[in-house]
Amino acid sequence: MKRASDHFHDAHSVLLHIPHASTVIPDRFADLFALDPGEVGEELLVMTDHHTDTLFEFDDADRLVFPVSRLLVDPERFRDDAQEPMSSRGMGVVYTKTHHGRDLKSDRTREILVEEYYDPHHAAMDAWVSDRLRRHGRCLIIDCHSFPRTPLPCDLDQTASRPDICIGTSALHTTDTVAGVSCSVFEARGYTVEVNRPYQGTIVPLRYLGKDPSVQSIMIEVGRWLYMDEATGERLSAFETCQESLQAAMEEIVEAWRGNAALQEEKEQIDDRP
Repeated sequence: MKRASDHFHDAHSVLLHIPHASTVIPDRFADLFALDPGEVGEELLVMTDHHTDTLFEFDDADRLVFPVSRLLVDPERFRDDAQEPMSSRGMGVVYTKTHHGRDLKSDRTREILVEEYYDPHHAAMDAWVSDRLRRHGRCLIIDCHSFPRTPLPCDLDQTASRPDICIGTSALHTTDTVAGVSCSVFEARGYTVEVNRPYQGTIVPLRYLGKDPSVQSIMIEVGRWLYMDEATGERLSAFETCQESLQAAMEEIVEAWRGNAALQEEKEQIDDRP
């Protein structure tokens, strides 16, 4: 298997993290599922962030794309179910329930799945962040997702009205400047935007979570109805427009992050003067 780090570019200090785009379930794990193949297909249609691996394009960034479906392993969950709120709904790191609460699959190979897919993915992200801090002193993760128009039964937020774009932030790992630009750039293009609703937070490697503000992160969740037919998973003609909007937004977000970091460095230099 080709390592994700084979695609990393030393000069890049921005990482696109794309965790839920894959529909791949290797044949050797098919017998774990309690659903028939048609039902698995229906669950994949609902739960996959379809096309996000092509929707989010930014030349001046590395990409880390999870290689298998979240129905097998979800890299955005905490490894320890005791730390993961969604584990109470059977949707921790290894799902045992569907989005509407039916039995999905056995967790008898939990550790095998976690060790084969989850651990290497997080090790790659951790190594990328450590290397970027060493090379550049800072880095930015853009956590790339999409979401359905109607709340799923498993969603914590059941509010019927949903924005076009959801921006997820972290108190330590997302500056107010970056969060503000993230909202304003989409709003300027006519999209409705909310922060941390209907989904909240953004991914940060555990080693740095809550500890190092040099590791910045922001989540962008795009309403699926803006670029795809939710009934079929097929792209709409508006796909390219949405893709271009995302690219323009990420350019401004990265520019704001770099400017914010430069100001912080200048302040630190001033503070260090005798």
